[in-house]
Amino acid sequence: MKKNRWRWEHVASGLVLCGVFLLILLCNIMTLYLVDDYAYMYSFADRTRIDNVLDIIPSMIAHARTMNGRLIAHGLVQLTLMMPRWVFDLVNSGVFCLLIKMLSNISGQKKDTWFIQLGVFCAIWLYVPAFGQVFLWQDGAVNYLWAVVGGILFLYPFIRRFMNENAAGWREKPLLKLGFLLFSFVIG
Repeated sequence: MKKNRWRWEHVASGLVLCGVFLLILLCNIMTLYLVDDYAYMYSFADRTRIDNVLDIIPSMIAHARTMNGRLIAHGLVQLTLMMPRWVFDLVNSGVFCLLIKMLSNISGQKKDTWFIQLGVFCAIWLYVPAFGQVFLWQDGAVNYLWAVVGGILFLYPFIRRFMNENAAGWREKPLLKLGFLLFSFVIG
C-alpha cells in the first residue's frame, strides 16, 4: 500500500508540474516582445543589432556605464534575444517549474507534494502584482524569475542544513567550494 501511495505522489507531482509547464509555455508563446525586450536587441555601445555573442561584451561595457551593473542578467537577455523565440519559451517555462518545485521542496513536506506545488503555483499566480512582467517578458523573466531561481539554488544547501538534512557535504570538497564561490559571484 505504501509503495502505491509513493508512486501516486510522484505521478500527481509530475502531472501538476507538466500542467504548469504547458500553461506557462502557452502564456510565453502568446507574450510578444515588449518594452525592454526591444531595447536589448540592440547594442548599448553602437545601437546596432546584436548578431553574435561577441557583440554582447562591448554592449554590456556600455550598459554598465550608462544604465546599471546587472551585466550577467542583461547579457543573458541579449543572448536569449539572439536565439529563436521558442528556445526562450521552453527554457523559461522550465525555469518557472523549477521555481515551483524548489519552493515546494523547501516546505519540508514529504507527502502530498503535488498539493503544495499546486498551492505554490496558485499563490504566485495570484499574488505577484505584475505576473507577466516578472515571468513572461524576456527581460523581466531573466532579471527576476531566473535570478530568484539562482538565488534559491545558492541558498539551498543552507536551507537544507537549517531543515536538519545532511547537506554539509559540499563544504568538505575543495572543488565544490570553488564552484560554489564562482556561483556566488554570478548570483551576487
